[in-house]
Amino acid sequence: MKKALFVLIFIILSTTGVSAQSASLSITPSRHEIVAKPGSELSVTYKLTNQGDPTYATVDVLPFIPTAKGTVSVISKKDSLIRFTSGNVNIPLNKAIFLDSRESVDVIVDISIPENLKEADYYYTFLAKTEPPPGIEGGISVRVQEQLLSQMYIT
Repeated sequence: MKKALFVLIFIILSTTGVSAQSASLSITPSRHEIVAKPGSELSVTYKLTNQGDPTYATVDVLPFIPTAKGTVSVISKKDSLIRFTSGNVNIPLNKAIFLDSRESVDVIVDISIPENLKEADYYYTFLAKTEPPPGIEGGISVRVQEQLLSQMYIT
């Protein structure tokens, strides 16, 4: 009996802290279809909403190719002919931003279509992902990363 009580007390006292994060981002719209002429510049706006715990999030635009199986294959940004930049001074592409609980931000993406771009369909995805916080030293933590995509078709 004493031994069981000692083991129970030892387990209770040696238990480390536990933490978890709730991630819940949303993007609207889910798709943009854009008709643009070579040499044009335009902007599109996405609403990024954090419905979970405060978090850091990163946004970016990546090219992709549709596959025959109905899926997509993301390709390198360096292969992209169309250039994307942030239209927000405080929300750069590919840099973490802080989003509080229930906070929404408008992310403006500026698009530059080169003069010599041949007429074709070009596929991109607007990517938003959460950056999980560092774990608790000596504790147990659940680290969640969420990624959302919104398709962009440019012709």
